[in-house]
Amino acid sequence: MWPICKKELRQFFSSLTGYIAIIVFLLVNGLVLFVLRNNILECGYASLDQFFSFAPWVLLFLVSAITMRSFSDEFRSGTFEILQTRPVTNGQIVAGKFLGAFIVALIALVPTLVYYFTVNHLAATSGIDAGAAIGSYLGLALLTGVFTAIGVCVSSFTTNSVVAFIVTLIASVLFYFGFSAISELALFQNGADYYIEMLGINFHYQSISKGVIDSRDVIYFVSVILFFLFVTAIRLSREARAGRNRQTSLRWIGLLAALVAVNFVASKLHARADLTEEKRYSLTQTTKELTQNLRNKSPFNVFWKGVFRSGFRSPRPSPRGF
Repeated sequence: MWPICKKELRQFFSSLTGYIAIIVFLLVNGLVLFVLRNNILECGYASLDQFFSFAPWVLLFLVSAITMRSFSDEFRSGTFEILQTRPVTNGQIVAGKFLGAFIVALIALVPTLVYYFTVNHLAATSGIDAGAAIGSYLGLALLTGVFTAIGVCVSSFTTNSVVAFIVTLIASVLFYFGFSAISELALFQNGADYYIEMLGINFHYQSISKGVIDSRDVIYFVSVILFFLFVTAIRLSREARAGRNRQTSLRWIGLLAALVAVNFVASKLHARADLTEEKRYSLTQTTKELTQNLRNKSPFNVFWKGVFRSGFRSPRPSPRGF
């Protein structure tokens, strides 16, 4: 697995294409954050919310460019058959390809830490909430893992890298924002909209990027990554390529059942950690005991006073409550 991962890293950075893709990613995010209209210098408060909202869309193009040649070039050049003669399983091949592309994408995210230190240094009073920033970067890393898994999976279905790039881009957009768009339809405004939106990546990314690490969000991201990697391994298996549909179908059903079961259990047994400095997404034990005895809806009045961090400028309720 590791030799395959090293080969992917070496192949990506052996040409200017890899460096150009990372430079473009950093340049676009930098322009949006500091130069273009409604940039952070015009807003008047220290926050990276704009970066974490826009970065996933640029990340779509970066990851699609990184993963488009993962398997398509191997199929086109005929080196995949040679690779299978080595003492490695299909799972190890898929894991090596995924880790190689994932590490490259993470390397592109590391220089963005400059944004955090720059904005924090420019802040006149209170700087950026470090806990919320950690949660946002963790969400961005998990999101990168999902996009990478999708790209590797798509690349295993075609010999054309351009087709792999386009399909990966479309599939990533659908999984990231598609469920949120569907949930906004009037047809699902009777309560089903919440559950439909919960199926999408954006719901869990927005939740974890607030600085609240919830086990349900982490398990969801890991489940989606494993799903696409298992699909890739099934695709590369000799049974699937030989057309033995029955065995392949059983694997698909078993995979889906296992992931649904794991996420169902996670929804019942879960833990969360509020990393924000003021614990603004958590309730004290006294407040929890008080609200448990309430039988009717009770209004709450919140009074703001003093200088607050940027996260308080537009307080929004959590999609799962506190």
